[in-house]
Amino acid sequence: MHALLARSLGISSVEEPSSHHFWSPSRRRALGERWGEAALAELEALGAESDPEFFDQSLMGLARRLEREGRVEAAAEVYGEIVGANLGTHSRREDEASGGGVPVHGGGGRTQGSPLYARAQEGLDAILGRGAFGPRAEFLLRDLARQSSDPAMLFAMGTAGAVFRMTRLMTLSRLVGAPHPGFLTQLLGAGRLASLTGFALEAPAFTLAARLGNEALGRSQDWSGRALGRDFASSYLVLGGMKLAGWAGGAAYREWAGPAGANLVFALPLRALGRTQGSPLQLLFQQGCMLSGILLGHALEEHFGLRPRGDGATTLTDSLAMLLQFHVAGRLTRRAFGPRFAAWEARMDLQAAALAAPRPAWPRGPFGEGGFGVPSPALETAGLRAPRQPPAEVPNIFMMAGRGRGGRSSGSVVLPAEVLYWLSQVEHENSAVGIAATARLQDMLRNGEGLSPRQYTEVFRQLYRKLDTNIEVETYDLIVDGLNELLTRIPAREPGPRALFREMTRPELAEELIVPGFYASWMKNPSLSRAGRGRIVDRVVEILRRKDLENDVPHDQALTLLTEAWNLPQLEPAHFQTLVREAVRFAGRNDGWFNGFEGSLPLARLLLSDARVPGELQVDLLKTQRAGLRDTDLRSQTRVEILEHLEAIAAASPRSAEPAREWLRRELPGIRQAFLNENLEELRQYGRRFLNFAEIGYLLSRDYVDPDVKALLGQELFRAFRDYPSSSMGYDHLLAVAHEYAKNPAVPAEARFHLWSMLLKGARDLAPDRLPSENAGYRLEQWPQVLASTLARMPRPEREALATPWIQRMTQGPVEQRRFAADILEALLPYLEPNFDLRARLEAAAEGNLLEVRATVNRVLSRWNQVN
Repeated sequence: MHALLARSLGISSVEEPSSHHFWSPSRRRALGERWGEAALAELEALGAESDPEFFDQSLMGLARRLEREGRVEAAAEVYGEIVGANLGTHSRREDEASGGGVPVHGGGGRTQGSPLYARAQEGLDAILGRGAFGPRAEFLLRDLARQSSDPAMLFAMGTAGAVFRMTRLMTLSRLVGAPHPGFLTQLLGAGRLASLTGFALEAPAFTLAARLGNEALGRSQDWSGRALGRDFASSYLVLGGMKLAGWAGGAAYREWAGPAGANLVFALPLRALGRTQGSPLQLLFQQGCMLSGILLGHALEEHFGLRPRGDGATTLTDSLAMLLQFHVAGRLTRRAFGPRFAAWEARMDLQAAALAAPRPAWPRGPFGEGGFGVPSPALETAGLRAPRQPPAEVPNIFMMAGRGRGGRSSGSVVLPAEVLYWLSQVEHENSAVGIAATARLQDMLRNGEGLSPRQYTEVFRQLYRKLDTNIEVETYDLIVDGLNELLTRIPAREPGPRALFREMTRPELAEELIVPGFYASWMKNPSLSRAGRGRIVDRVVEILRRKDLENDVPHDQALTLLTEAWNLPQLEPAHFQTLVREAVRFAGRNDGWFNGFEGSLPLARLLLSDARVPGELQVDLLKTQRAGLRDTDLRSQTRVEILEHLEAIAAASPRSAEPAREWLRRELPGIRQAFLNENLEELRQYGRRFLNFAEIGYLLSRDYVDPDVKALLGQELFRAFRDYPSSSMGYDHLLAVAHEYAKNPAVPAEARFHLWSMLLKGARDLAPDRLPSENAGYRLEQWPQVLASTLARMPRPEREALATPWIQRMTQGPVEQRRFAADILEALLPYLEPNFDLRARLEAAAEGNLLEVRATVNRVLSRWNQVN
């Protein structure tokens, strides 16, 4: 067995295996890395075995175990020992002939026709890429997980992709900046020439990174010039074949299959976590081109003698396994390198694309050019990166992409790389990534990223194109919020928004995209003409006039638009009254539809507006509300809420001469008697718990509400809040309402006193053991300011008592809670006495955890020093 071990190290078999130099510590360590200590011990024990049949069977079992452990080279050595193959500079037969230390067992079961020999030969062929299809496929699939998750492979793929992108961008910037293009630039184009330069460094970077990764993991590498040359050549041939096939396939898809594929873009709702994928034809081209490139690379390797020749089935199996490995390893690489690295790669790609194509030649429309393709690194698992295109005939909602009928060009609009990256991630196959990307994009738009009006319009165009009904609901809502934010930043004189509004308000607009808040924001924008607002109203009226109520969503949204409409001074009075009249008629035809919150609340809120609803329409509206309440269940919270609305309207202005309020004031006792009978106490209970606090707060700030009524409403609001458990849902939402109206000078002093009392109670309730939630629309970061604004009304001992639990929370628990507690404590500092021993309390609370919270403690102490 010593000769076998010697061959695995490349040592001449004529050297005495018993010599001290043969078993030097360095060689022993190398053998341990290659074989494993358990295998070495087993080999030494087998060297003393005299039974040839048992010897061969044990050797075969050792080879199988080595193969399962991933020691493929050692397993191949053992298989070769069994079959007598020449895997190194010396064969087993040569060593036996020269007495090289391998015991001769008289043939045993090792004859060429024996089952043992056949199994060993099959295992060796599977490792070397020869022989039958089945064993080779089994070997590759068994080894797929180990190879794909190999840290050295992941490091090599990430490094090679980064080298390609940096080289391509640097080369492209020099080529584009040159005053006179050279011969190669004119022949190939700056983009292709830069990509070739990047590939020239990508292939060796992949090889070197893989070798360095293996070396770092303790795997011995052959750094000889011959071995490096073979690896470099293989890398160039395989990656070059993939690039060549990808380029050819992309050209074929664009020239021949592009129209067919475009017709099928939305025909494959694979719905992978909410995302609609590309067309089947495009996916077929992508994967087929990658496989063809791998096959081409393997054929070139065989031609140049870098790979043993195999039959077609084995070569196809190896290529399919490599394709699958690239896909798996590519996903793992993106996870391993993180989102920042992915964002950096996207920025590099987009910058390169912008340099390579400063004058895009794609079809133009009223909103500028469409997207552009980006040359991909060979190791990019997505294969072709063709831009998404809409169907040949799409709803007008998607015509903003500028790839459709008619329209005039607005010229090229270049967006920052980061904005383009987050736009590209909105429809990610992972819904969590899409939601995060949309939220990040919304934050960028809200905070302002230095975009020009035309860039805001371009972002609007691209973002609205993603508003597809197949995406996740949360992503859909975030997109709508982002679009609303954009509408406030697009000036009226921009030609893009005007054309966009004309397109989006066409009569055939898909009803699934009727979003009330979205349309309300549009109507506030001066870019929308009077005719455009009229088209929106006509569309809503058309929905309300339908008799088919199987799909409640459009009717719900059309009615909810009324809630927004009364606050829109841009809406013409005639349009507003048209909406109201149609809503009343709709409600009269569909009494039963108002049994839900969605159907009745918009009409009740419309009555609260005290806006431009004519008196006779208000009476009709109230009669409709009364009809909707006739046969309802008193235990329904939404019904009680609506009744509270009606009571609030009657109490708001009892001396008003408006027909509706006079009618309601006369009818309210009858309504109570008819609907409540003996359940008045139950109404009070439900009304206090579930009445709409925001609407009561709104009434507190309205001029037409009498001061004595406001004081009564404030008192009732505090009374309901006092009995409301702090652990119940919506508690912090009530505090948000109280804080909003406590600062409003239109609210009388007595009512504001009750609101401040609510805030003080909330500060005491929430401080010790509970953080505010974000479920009720009340942002967590607002709470420190709310709390700070109540502290001046607290006695000094209560302030210090309030600070103690936040000190404890700031030094213990999860990181997010510690940060939030530090914000609360900083809000408390200006209201604490100067002799408050903050440092000692912080150090005592952080005992045993001081190193972890040192930065936070120092920040709070620095703020404390500034205050004092």
